[in-house]
Order: sequence, then structure tokens, then C-alpha cells
Amino acid sequence: MTAALPEEEAPPTTSLQLNDDVVTEILLRLPSASVLRSHAVCRAWRAIATRPGFLAAHARRRPLEIIIKDGGGPDDALALHTVPLASLDEASRRCLQSLHPGYAGGRWSLAASCDGLLLLVARGPACIEEHLLVCNPVTRQRAVVPPPSTSRMARACGFYLHGPSGEHRIVFLANDEESAGLGSSASHHVRSLEAGETRRLGPAAAALHMYTWIPKAFGHRGNLHWIEHPETEDAGDVVLVFDTVRETFRRMARPPVGSGYYAASDLVLMEADGMLATAAIRGGSVDIWVMEDHDGGESWTRRHRLDIDLPPPLPDVGWASVMMVGQNAILLRRLEGHAAALYDLTEKRVMKQLQLSRTDYLTAHVFRDSLERHAFFDLQEQS
Repeated sequence: MTAALPEEEAPPTTSLQLNDDVVTEILLRLPSASVLRSHAVCRAWRAIATRPGFLAAHARRRPLEIIIKDGGGPDDALALHTVPLASLDEASRRCLQSLHPGYAGGRWSLAASCDGLLLLVARGPACIEEHLLVCNPVTRQRAVVPPPSTSRMARACGFYLHGPSGEHRIVFLANDEESAGLGSSASHHVRSLEAGETRRLGPAAAALHMYTWIPKAFGHRGNLHWIEHPETEDAGDVVLVFDTVRETFRRMARPPVGSGYYAASDLVLMEADGMLATAAIRGGSVDIWVMEDHDGGESWTRRHRLDIDLPPPLPDVGWASVMMVGQNAILLRRLEGHAAALYDLTEKRVMKQLQLSRTDYLTAHVFRDSLERHAFFDLQEQS
């Protein structure tokens, strides 16, 4: 009789226990989509990945990206993509879900980007009424923004994070309400998304050309800046400045680029070495002016003069989007918007080119992921 063989011993089991600090460090290094999926792993991971401190730290680690608008879809579509601003790496291109509803009266466009949120606008056939929507393309939340008043003519000017309150706010310019909202004066209003309230800022201004296009506001050190604005059309060569903490307006002089040589549309606000800067563009020539004392004397100094010899497909700069992406590099966009280049200011050479399709348009808006969930989205979803 054959003796029974001893049962094979099972290998010892090991359990790898990760403490909260290790899990936090792992999750901080993951892209936003992976962090969202980690919520389903266990309650402990979900608790870590939804803490306010974690969300703020994760957002700081996300790369700053420039937004590309894809114009190849239907008229009411708004397809947005991003590429990293510091590298223009086409392989890292990704699609942003803008979450806008269909709107038969006009086409949605991107008005502003702030703190991981996008402000979208659609205008009616007569370009009088604006329909506004705020969305977070990462968390897939959205909220309709009501108009600032009963005025028929209103324009969203800027989107900002109010530091003292932590509220996300939109500043509007709207005709006052007499004559069915087409009165002889206009006022600025500010809308708090968190508070759900709109209030008027200061006294009414004189009659303004409300049909005027308001360019993108440039944010710097808690201020929004407009190189062109309806309120400054008759004020000469000035920049309109809005202090987002005090929520007051003031004016500053533009750089002394010379009368008649540069149009306002040839001036682009940007940041250089932590200072407010302006790129003055004419053809393939770019002058970069910096303001060393933004809150003091507000005097401009010309820091660079560039006669750029760009290779194809960037034979000229024309009306370009120029922004500082590092201490010694700027982003140049060709007139038509279908090609861009990173240009080294020190070595005076093109570091990287990005060739887009004919339906793509490189915007002047930048974006950084945020996983924060805002109460104003939740309140609208429940209503």
C-alpha cells in the first residue's frame, strides 16, 4: 500500500498595507481621470481623493495647457482640446468635454478659463442676448449663469477667483434698464456663482458701444486687464484694470510704443519674469515691454526687441497670441491660428513648432485640471 503524500503546503500570504501618506503621494501623481476612478477602489481612497487639501495639491501639479478650438463640427458644437503649454507636445493632446447643451440660436464659444472652470457663451441671432454656461470638463459638471439684470444688452467681461471669499465671480458690462435695456448708460455688475447673487459695481458709465467685442481679460497679481474695452474707447491709449480683491476699476497707460504705429489689436498682454508685460507686434517684429512696478509708478520698460525670422509654416507673426511660458520663452501664434512656435528669447531661435489642422484654432486661453466639486453645480443639479 502506497503511503499518502503529504499535502503541499500553501505559500504564505502577504498583505501590503499602504498608509494614507503613501496613498496620497501615489494619487497626487496620477492624471485626473485616474484619480476619479480611484474613488471606486475603497472608501479610504475616496476619502483621501476628495479632501480639499488633496484637491488643491493635485491641481497645482497638473500641467498648464493651452486650449485648441476644433471648428470642424456642426454649427452649435464646441470641441475643445489642449496641449501642454510648456512643450506643445502634440502626442499629449487631449479632448476637453465642454458639456454645453444644444442651442439653435447661435454657436457656443469659449469666453474665459479660470481655476479649472470654463465660461462658455452663446449669442442670439441679433447678438443682443448672451447665454452663459460654466462647466468643469474634468468632473463633468455644468451650471447656467443668469444674466446680470433685465437688460437686453450685456457682455461678460471677465471670470476670476475672488481671493478673500474664495468665490468664483463673473464681471459683466450691461446697459441700464431704461428703454427696455437699451438705455443711455451702462454699468458693471458682478455675479458670485457660490452666493447666487448679482450686484452692481459703482455708478453708471456714459453711453457705451455695447456691440463692441470685448477681448479676453488677462489676469495678473489679482487684477484683470483689458487692452480694449468699451469703457476706454474714447480715453486714449489706456489699459482698463480691475482689482479682483477690492472690485474696483482704474486705468493705466499703455506702453509708449509710438502713435499710429501699433493698433490696439497689435498689443497683447502677457507675463514676463513675474511682471505684467505687453507684446507689441507688427509683421515679424515683436517688442516686449514690462512693468516693473505694477502698483506704484506703473512705468513701462522695453525689455526685448525681436526681429523674428520664423521658418515655414510660420513665415510671419501677424496678429499673434504671445504669452510668456518661461523666463526666456514665448509662444507665437500665426495670424490664421493654425500654427504655433515656442521661441527662445535668449538664443533667438524656434525651440518647438506645432502644426494644427485647418479646422483647429489655437486660442489664447490656458487651462489646468481641477477635481474640486463646487456647491453651485450641486444646487443647480437639484433644482
